[in-house]
Amino acid sequence: MKITPEQTFSILLVAEGGLIGLISGALGAAVNSLFASRREHRRWLFDQKRMEYKELLDGLRECMENMSGAFLSVNVTKPQNLPDVAIDRGNILIQGRIFVGPALEKFGIQKRWDELAAYVIEAETPRAPNQRGCPTLTSFGLKCDAFENDLNNFIRKDLAVKS
Repeated sequence: MKITPEQTFSILLVAEGGLIGLISGALGAAVNSLFASRREHRRWLFDQKRMEYKELLDGLRECMENMSGAFLSVNVTKPQNLPDVAIDRGNILIQGRIFVGPALEKFGIQKRWDELAAYVIEAETPRAPNQRGCPTLTSFGLKCDAFENDLNNFIRKDLAVKS
């Protein structure tokens, strides 16, 4: 049986259509896989940042609580909860961020933490009994609240979370 030129042309068209379908399907799958991979990476990165921020907030909150011991007239804290240890731990928490470090640098958290630490150190500095203007626990609490609120707002902005 001999194939006519019209039949040959029809066979080639069918083969070409199948080949185009195969190539476009493979190309579509590759593009879809690429977009899915990028989406999964962005989600993973978001989760890492969220976990780091949570660890930072929880840790700094505990540090600030321990730093408030500097305003007590009697030292009733455990050695690991001393204000100086809490200040150092806060520095370690801030400087040990991998995923959110650049954002925290932009926020200026180290400078803000240093200001809180300086206030605590000032409270621990011996003074004359009649000297005025000593740091108080109340004002330290207000500074901590402002610090924490600013940090929370910055985190929401960085993570693009609507409040």
